[in-house]
Amino acid sequence: VEDVGAFSMAGQFLSMLGIASWEGFLSAVAEVQQSAAHPAAGGPPAPMAVLVQREVTAVVGGVIFGLDPVTGDQSRVLVEAVPGGPEHLVSGTVTAQRFLLGRRGRIIEGPAASEGQELLDRRLRHQLTKLARQAQQSFGSPQDIEWAVDADGALWMLQSRPVTATGAAASASGPLLGPGPV
Repeated sequence: VEDVGAFSMAGQFLSMLGIASWEGFLSAVAEVQQSAAHPAAGGPPAPMAVLVQREVTAVVGGVIFGLDPVTGDQSRVLVEAVPGGPEHLVSGTVTAQRFLLGRRGRIIEGPAASEGQELLDRRLRHQLTKLARQAQQSFGSPQDIEWAVDADGALWMLQSRPVTATGAAASASGPLLGPGPV
């Protein structure tokens, strides 16, 4: 219920990082399960499965939108990148370098020179756009993907959810409640 094709309530349930012991693991699982008891949407408690995955120590991370979220153009991909893991970006504690890319990784719009060294080289841009295409093929629609690159240069998809809102939706009829998930 946190992320479905019609809407996204990303962050409704607790995520835990940096668990280093069995006791910490058991406590973290209980805390995550408890986060389903009081859903942010105010509805009844949601069924909860706890996903456990290896933690990736990221040198760079971010999010990919499998389309241009402003126009809805599926021939473009938006990538936002930050040093370290994407949790800093999605929590809003850092500002990302923003890249609007063609479907094969060509830069259409990129960060200004004043923003410092680009975090995405040509190879990584190509890998990220390929990941966006593969996720769209697998899940049947453009995806909002959190990703990370580890110290060995391996690209990891951390999670994926359907893109739920684009600027293209502004031309729809009915009340406009905001530019994103409400």
